[in-house]
Amino acid sequence: MYLGPEPKRRRGGPWLVILLLAGLVAAGWYVYRYRPELVARLVAQIPVEKLPEELRPKPTATPTERPITADEYLGEGDRLFAAGRMGDAAVQYEKATQVQPLFGRAHARRALALVLRGKRQEALQEAQRAVEIDAQSAENQAILGMVLDWNDQAERAVTACLKATEIDPQSAMAYAFLAEAYADADYPDQAFNAAEKAVSLDPESPWARRNLGYVYERQGNYARAIEEYQQAVAVHPNMVYLYLSLGRAYVAESLYEEAMTQFERAATIDASDAQGFDQMGWTYFVLQDYDQANRLLRRALEVDGAYAPALGHLGVVCYVQRNYEDAIEYLGKAIDAGSTRLEYYYELGLSHVYLGEYEQAIPYLQKALEIDPNCEPAQKGLAQCGVKP
Repeated sequence: MYLGPEPKRRRGGPWLVILLLAGLVAAGWYVYRYRPELVARLVAQIPVEKLPEELRPKPTATPTERPITADEYLGEGDRLFAAGRMGDAAVQYEKATQVQPLFGRAHARRALALVLRGKRQEALQEAQRAVEIDAQSAENQAILGMVLDWNDQAERAVTACLKATEIDPQSAMAYAFLAEAYADADYPDQAFNAAEKAVSLDPESPWARRNLGYVYERQGNYARAIEEYQQAVAVHPNMVYLYLSLGRAYVAESLYEEAMTQFERAATIDASDAQGFDQMGWTYFVLQDYDQANRLLRRALEVDGAYAPALGHLGVVCYVQRNYEDAIEYLGKAIDAGSTRLEYYYELGLSHVYLGEYEQAIPYLQKALEIDPNCEPAQKGLAQCGVKP
């Protein structure tokens, strides 16, 4: 049967290609949109340098930290101050002043923390700066008064504290510091009145209780001083300087074991504070146990090698032990740190004399006579140097 020629097949038109491409695009979009892990797996197998720029991994953005404010540093300083960590508190207050240089309150509180650590000259600079910034702050004026008093400027301290009480007649701190300044300026009646005023304004103020005790101590009434110091410690158990005050009152009453207990507590509150070890060492010196004194004073300097009282005390101990080389070293460092004690000058001079170093001795012996023209050890030392006093 004749079927005729086979018919020719029609070729697919361009629409078939278009439909195929559309399907591929749709499949790719589906994978990209709904199965991103497949895309990531595929991309991960391709070397980074061969990927298009838009597909290369981007560095993780680091969130910007909010800067700490001066008030926040001040608050942290106050927290550390309340915990008895005066050195750490001073650091936070300093950070506050770095963020806000005209932050008078931070300067003042740093001054207070520093002076309680025995850093008296540095504290004075900060206290003066606080008043320069804000002279109408009762707190700034009161702290300046306290720091001036601890730098042996009692009359100026009274003036600053009186200014503080004028600005804020309800400030227990101002009256407490005024009481201490009056006591050191030899105005006992005014000191007692100011101390009682401070306690009446705030019976739980550490400054009020401590300085009422201090007024009693200056009057020689150590039993009443001890009572006030004990009350202050009971309310504020983290303040090193309260334990130091209580310990010194016990020493005055020859209650050495009780005194040592207070100094040991002071030493445990703040590991970076040398004052507790210094007072223990000096108490052993009073007891003529020079070896123990030497050991504890050196321990104090391990804690804080720049602590001037420990430097001077150790110098005196070395002098008594006839270790004149070390006496010269430590007494010299104490004087360089700002100490002006008569004893340090003539013992430093005599240490040079006993080593045959007469030229080095003369300036210190002469300085001792400037402080006290009747200083007999200095006069004898100069005579040994062949110099007429």
